[in-house]
Amino acid sequence: LRILPQDFLIVQTHHGCCLHEEVPEPAEDAFHDHEGVCEEREITRRRNFELIDCFTAICVGRGNTAYQVLLTSGCLTNCMSSVCGTNYQILRTEHDNCDHDSLSESAETGIHDFEEICEPFNCNSLLTDESVAAQLVCTDDHSDHDSGANLATSQVSGFLVALLGVVLLANH
Repeated sequence: LRILPQDFLIVQTHHGCCLHEEVPEPAEDAFHDHEGVCEEREITRRRNFELIDCFTAICVGRGNTAYQVLLTSGCLTNCMSSVCGTNYQILRTEHDNCDHDSLSESAETGIHDFEEICEPFNCNSLLTDESVAAQLVCTDDHSDHDSGANLATSQVSGFLVALLGVVLLANH
């Protein structure tokens, strides 16, 4: 199977803009397999106002170090220590704000293994007013649309992202 550029951009948009629980894990992982190969756009993760702000991204290897600390500190089985929480937040902000070349492939994809277990330490990686103002914004105001159609569109969108993730995996 061949991946069309617009298919990759759809997966990239969902991977970049949506919160981790909104994107199927196969699609997240498949995205990283094609990152740097397919043409990309700059997309920032949506801000979740219920979370604290992450550390400022440095983009010079700090994310790789944080990933190694997460692995060697048992954070895959228990992420409740401050060491795990701090290093997850560092990896989160480096993953979301730095060029993909600033993280190793294992750190770039490995963050997804920690997203659920370290969720209590999740943080916002959009730190400036400018980055918040520039983000994609979705609204719940569908007063001029049929709510059944919106639900169907949402379900179809989720299905397409999952399907595209499977297709990307099959081509890897």
